[in-house]
Amino acid sequence: MYRLAAITLTCTLLALPATPPTYAGAGAAPGATAPEPGPVRVIMPTCADEVVSPQLVTDRHSVSTAAWECGPHVYAARTTAAGTWTRPVDLAVARQPVAATDRRGRVTVAYRMLHGMGIVTRRWANGRWQRPVEVTQPSHADSVYVQSHQIAVNARGDTLVAWMQKDGQADGDSYPIYKVAAFRPYDGSWGPTVRVGDRGWLDATLVDGTGHASILTATIDYEVYRRTPANQWVAHSAASIDGDFAGAAGNAAGAMLVTTFVLWAPTNSVLANEKPSAKPWLPGVEVGARYPRAHQAPAVLDSAGRGAVAFVSDTGPVAVATRPADGAWSPGVPVSPSGRRVHVIRLASRPGGALAVSWLDGKPGTEQLWLAVRPAAGTWSEPVQVTGSSWTAVHDPQLSFRPNGDLIAAWSGLLAGHDGIRLVSRVLPTPPPPR
Repeated sequence: MYRLAAITLTCTLLALPATPPTYAGAGAAPGATAPEPGPVRVIMPTCADEVVSPQLVTDRHSVSTAAWECGPHVYAARTTAAGTWTRPVDLAVARQPVAATDRRGRVTVAYRMLHGMGIVTRRWANGRWQRPVEVTQPSHADSVYVQSHQIAVNARGDTLVAWMQKDGQADGDSYPIYKVAAFRPYDGSWGPTVRVGDRGWLDATLVDGTGHASILTATIDYEVYRRTPANQWVAHSAASIDGDFAGAAGNAAGAMLVTTFVLWAPTNSVLANEKPSAKPWLPGVEVGARYPRAHQAPAVLDSAGRGAVAFVSDTGPVAVATRPADGAWSPGVPVSPSGRRVHVIRLASRPGGALAVSWLDGKPGTEQLWLAVRPAAGTWSEPVQVTGSSWTAVHDPQLSFRPNGDLIAAWSGLLAGHDGIRLVSRVLPTPPPPR
């Protein structure tokens, strides 16, 4: 079903300045006018309300999939391998999609039914969107209320969807709220939905390369719930982790990386807490000091064991700390100018060790999207301005590597001279090696 059938989107480009992108010395400092690096491609031309929870995933065939909420509908769109967005598809009357893809290009989107009355998934496979599957646990109450759903998929396609659920209505207090999970093996269908546990909140979901699924909770004490082959969930303490949860990542080998914020006077420290595969948790390592009002420190952990953590440092710029495989953590390296208002950080990696980090810079309503890139075994580029002065109300940026090393960035915002919120993307070619 195409709710936007009257709108032609194929090969649509916005009429904006397009200059060859440069990285080293990319020009203006944040806040100034800078040339925009290449054309913008429209994913959704207008949303009368606002674009909510946009997602962006890219498979190894260079096909990207976006999913988002506009009004009471969840949409999805896909690119060709050449990068052209196809017409958006109305997946459901629903809220808050989350998305993930495997190496075969199968994309799973999970979303909440209206009023939080359940979790439904849809999968792109065999050239089309498959029929929706509701995975919500049956309840003895008249209804259920779900929230805080997450998704994790490994390369071969094992898929975990987890959420918080309460029997009864959202505002009812007759029943407790608890964690629930559904698992689908790469070569099968969804198994029985299982109640994971009652303690703590849902903070992260992970699936390693062999299908071992984990759920991290940090609300009371740090615990990792692991799924057994019998589809049971067993809690394991992660007592060595200290501080407020800020981010998490895992890799195919089953290693985990959790970032936390700890108040160690006179600074707020950023810790990298790691669990090597089949080994106990290591003591947290301080990688920098964060800006006091920062609340996130996204992390990546690749299949070779290299790790990275991004955060807003106490002196203002975005910083990235890295660790080589089997090596020690380096202190955070500033990648954006000091004295700016930066927030909403995204961090991405690709096989071989390349990294990219993006952030919003500016006051509310005037934010602009910037990014920096570090090639494998290279140094960080100068910041690149992804959006320009023609954009306002830039929100919810997404960042993804393509297999050739190019970056695709997506965002929602208002374009001067046009009505409604747009969802768009821009491809930034691989930066040249440092001189």
